[in-house]
Amino acid sequence: MMLRLFQDFFDGAERAAKDSNDLSSSTSYSKSALKRVLKEFNGKDIRKLIELLGKRVVKHFTEASDKATGADEVTSIAAGTVLVGVWKACEEEFMGLTESYMARISQSYGDSGVGLEYSVSDVKGAFGRMRV
Repeated sequence: MMLRLFQDFFDGAERAAKDSNDLSSSTSYSKSALKRVLKEFNGKDIRKLIELLGKRVVKHFTEASDKATGADEVTSIAAGTVLVGVWKACEEEFMGLTESYMARISQSYGDSGVGLEYSVSDVKGAFGRMRV
């Protein structure tokens, strides 16, 4: 749920930036609104979110694989399976979103002194911990 709020903020900021180059005039996307959103979503949250996503991906794709092959339960992202492709796509999406958020903050809030509490390398590391 928190990710939805975070993503909605940046999607709205992107739309508002297209209409006006100055987001500071918008109360919904002001520097203080950005600070509130960033305060609610930190590096620990992104790691938990990626861990939860990993469990869901493993569960859903393992169930489909088990039904097709009759294999025992798998608890991590195993090499050579569809899981690897799905997991890689999830990682690329998260990294792309992170880069997009960082670019929006830099472009629209550069002088605010605030930024994401996590980086692309944090995302990559969290995804990497879920691999075998």
